[in-house]
Amino acid sequence: MTIIVHGETDIIFNNKAWESRQSFEDYVEAPIKQAGGIGPRFGYWKTYLEGIAMVANTSKYLGPIPTNAQMEKFINTVNLLLDQLETKEFREHYEELIEELIMSGETTRSLIEKRKENPKKKKVTDDIKLKICDSLRRFWWHHTKQTITGSFDNKNPDIPGNQDEQNVLSNPGAYFVQKVFDIYLGVKLDNRQVRSLIEATEKKYNRAEYKFPLTWELVKVD
Repeated sequence: MTIIVHGETDIIFNNKAWESRQSFEDYVEAPIKQAGGIGPRFGYWKTYLEGIAMVANTSKYLGPIPTNAQMEKFINTVNLLLDQLETKEFREHYEELIEELIMSGETTRSLIEKRKENPKKKKVTDDIKLKICDSLRRFWWHHTKQTITGSFDNKNPDIPGNQDEQNVLSNPGAYFVQKVFDIYLGVKLDNRQVRSLIEATEKKYNRAEYKFPLTWELVKVD
């Protein structure tokens, strides 16, 4: 499975970590148990993480809306290309491209309207990170029945070179989020960034909805 989302922060799925049971035990199972929860099965985590990756992979195609300057440059480029393709030397060889460029006008008009509605440029990776964080806190809740809170600035001086790492003993939830982004998605977040991400996720998404039981929790096994 491959996922690469380029933007303010590149998100690159780490297949090696995804296949590693050791990574699972160190960065998923350990913090959950530290929080008093029941560790998930390795296969279930892989499936869940794969679902998160698929959402991110789909979201990247939504992309940020081009700026007005970018749209103007694009329109000028298309017009110049159409002028050239309409000459007899090119017309018969590029009929499909000419048709696609003409049809792209509808997409262009739609993007211009979206830009008018939302003049502030949107960072697609910021939005994807919030979605991923929301999925992670859901996973965390259903295995620990705890929200991710605590001291986000409690550094771990016992680990050389990792003074800006969440302490799994004092805040296993934040440690879990930080490590999943780092180990599995290639996004390094310092303590301040992890705190901002979690708080922004809490603000954007319903704070209680993610605590509703999952389907498998409603099924009674005799």
